Amino acid sequence: MLLPKIDDSLFHYKNISRDDFKELLNFYNSEEDFRFATGIELPLTIRNLYEKYAQTVVSKNEFFIGVYLVENDELIGAIRGGVNGKTQNGLWINSIAIDKNYQNKGYGTKIINSIIDYFDNNYEIDKVYVSVVGINSRAKDFWRKLGFVDLRKMKSSIYLDNKKQEIIIMQKELNKTFAIS
Repeated sequence: MLLPKIDDSLFHYKNISRDDFKELLNFYNSEEDFRFATGIELPLTIRNLYEKYAQTVVSKNEFFIGVYLVENDELIGAIRGGVNGKTQNGLWINSIAIDKNYQNKGYGTKIINSIIDYFDNNYEIDKVYVSVVGINSRAKDFWRKLGFVDLRKMKSSIYLDNKKQEIIIMQKELNKTFAIS
């Protein structure tokens, strides 16, 4: 499992551990919109969370990190993803969840920008990808505000509201400047 070493004045980041599960479950299950991040109808269970955690732990190219406020070490969010050279040095952000008490304060934007900057500087990524459930307008607006564009739509095996949901793959190309000698 990767552990991005990100320096930030507001947050510190560390790998999620089993000790964090109870707190993560509380905020994953506190808001209906988090089902879009997990692809699982509420409520999320310890087993669901453990399965996502186990997939990440065995991979050298994936991360599942908690986001903690520097001022009081409070867990306010989690982000899961990975790097994949097969996608032209791409970063996939599989899910992000911010505690509802800390939403709409710019924290999600700052966290995503810090993650992208870290992977751009340390893994030389060219693109960043996310997948969004088609009916999740809030998430689509969030990612578009950060410069992501729709890449393609696809049918999925995710059922929410008793319907098979469309998934939108979104992409952000990072501006690269190369010095010519």
